[in-house]
Amino acid sequence: MKPNDDFKLGIIKNGKLEPGDEKFMINFDYPDEKYEIIYANIDNDPEKDSYLRSILGAQLKKPFQENVQITITTNSDTGKIVRIAIQLDSEKKLADIFYTTPWGVIKKNRTGIGATTLELKTKRNSIIVVPTKSLAYTKYKKGLEENQSYCYVGSPIGDITEQDTTKRIREYLNHNISRGKKFLVVADSVGPLIKTIGEKRVYRDFFFMVDEIDIYQTDNTYRPKLENVIDYYFKFPFQNRCLVSATISEFSNPAINQEPLIELTYTQNRQRNIHLVHAQNHHIVTKERIEKLYKTTDHKIVIAYNSIRYIRKVIELLDEPLKQDCAILCSPASETTAGEYYKELTDAKLHKRITFLTCTYYVGIDIDDRYDLISISNTQNTYTLLSPAKLTQIAGRCRDKQGPYSETVIFDSKSIKWQIIPAKYREYLLKLASDLKDYALASKKIIANYPKLVDEHLP
Repeated sequence: MKPNDDFKLGIIKNGKLEPGDEKFMINFDYPDEKYEIIYANIDNDPEKDSYLRSILGAQLKKPFQENVQITITTNSDTGKIVRIAIQLDSEKKLADIFYTTPWGVIKKNRTGIGATTLELKTKRNSIIVVPTKSLAYTKYKKGLEENQSYCYVGSPIGDITEQDTTKRIREYLNHNISRGKKFLVVADSVGPLIKTIGEKRVYRDFFFMVDEIDIYQTDNTYRPKLENVIDYYFKFPFQNRCLVSATISEFSNPAINQEPLIELTYTQNRQRNIHLVHAQNHHIVTKERIEKLYKTTDHKIVIAYNSIRYIRKVIELLDEPLKQDCAILCSPASETTAGEYYKELTDAKLHKRITFLTCTYYVGIDIDDRYDLISISNTQNTYTLLSPAKLTQIAGRCRDKQGPYSETVIFDSKSIKWQIIPAKYREYLLKLASDLKDYALASKKIIANYPKLVDEHLP
């Protein structure tokens, strides 16, 4: 966000507030605790300057402040903070900055920076809502490997076979855990978990984190219980809640737009070398790509395609030995359609050489393996289309520091002759996009400034 007449910028370098390039200094005497920023004289020496100690309830680590820049943008009329941007070195994790998770909205702009891990290691009681039971279960299993006691709350998976989650929750609550009790829960189980803990206790004694918040907005058309997660979120005190995502867009819920925002930026952006393949027949092209990778490398292969019916068509095109090496990771509701290829991810490893993912797993798993990635966007069915944000999420499932070995996007185009696209058509599309943006902004302004006129003259 660039400074203009409506906003002021404050720049914090080496932990100290300095004047920005603009004409001011931020006033930190905010009446609203939701925008808490605390300075302290860390060395208790009156001759020394005070340093930034915490942001939105999260204490900063002192070594981190020595080479970091924090930019605080405020509204010049209200004095409220609009955005807190923290610039990180490319390899930094959230735990390199904070001792605890801040409250409010955390826009990571990158996957794999350890937001969930930070909250799991924070010394307090926590409820962490994740998109899939596979992710909840794998986090739970990693906790066991590290001698950390977490409680998985969801339907049976792996070595958790009992249906009675209430019993499991109560037994865990009775444990004496010095670092705090940690519940890893899927959306459908949030209500039963809160009921079992007790509303009075849970809202007073627990921190509530919702991981990958975008999916709770974009996917609620077919997963209605995801909406309930946001309802529970706002029942927690503001200092006991946060929303996290790598790809946060504007929220349809106006209350979320009022939450404090921390946005992470990076000194260097990761470069992804994406191979684009335009295809008239996605399934033939995908089959050929899989066969080539299978025969010329020993890598595992992951294919993101949001249609089990189409996935089955691709598998049927493969030779028999390759078919035997295929798995489909999808929602349990689609197990029958996936048939013998259906698999549940019970750890962070791929157990078949060729693994297909549907959208349930675009944000809902961590995969420690390195692999070749193929993503398919098919205009014949809108639910298979992939936005840049979705492609970022898909690539982010690979938790290897080097990312996938390769990344291929197979796509088609609709109502456009591919041969005539080059530079002039690109310029046309960019101009159209700019004009549509201006039109959308003008429409918003008219609705805001003339509500009566809009009510009377528009259906």
